[in-house]
Amino acid sequence: MLERTASMLRTRYYHVWTSTDMVGVETCVALKNLYALAVGCVGGLLAKAGKASNDAVMHNLSAAIFAQGLWETAYMVDFMGGRRRSVFTLPGAGDLYVTSMGGRNSRMGWHLGQGVPYSVAKREYMPDETIEGAQLAQAIGSTVEALTAQGVLDRAALPLMLKMIDIVCHDAPVEFPWDSFFAGNVRD
Repeated sequence: MLERTASMLRTRYYHVWTSTDMVGVETCVALKNLYALAVGCVGGLLAKAGKASNDAVMHNLSAAIFAQGLWETAYMVDFMGGRRRSVFTLPGAGDLYVTSMGGRNSRMGWHLGQGVPYSVAKREYMPDETIEGAQLAQAIGSTVEALTAQGVLDRAALPLMLKMIDIVCHDAPVEFPWDSFFAGNVRD
């Protein structure tokens, strides 16, 4: 039935792949907003430092944030009981790429990277816009903080998520924990 439905939607220019991994897909789709917000911070950080937005350093920093976001998404998909395949196909990598390339999360990230606290940036620059990455941080922030404090979630596996929660929920400055990336209890 799934394949039959997908075949009715396919055209020469519209491609449809199927998955039965509801947990993995839903986890990826939610987290991509948080990590796209982080990728968006890079442009603001570099503009604040006087670097050109097309400079190679932007791509390097964005790539590190993007890859860390996938690393942490894989950890959370494992934790939630989903399939890792979803992380490295369209629900994870594909959707994070598209969302990171522009839109509300990227624009808000730019303001954050400029040094504007989240509460101020939301109020002054994007008051009537939905920022999905920030809403996710607000929705899961206290739970993630509590679960990492209890040792249920591995704090070392989620440095970017925890930093983004701190930025959005506590108006912390954008200072990425680069040396903490790609660590923690993540299954290879």
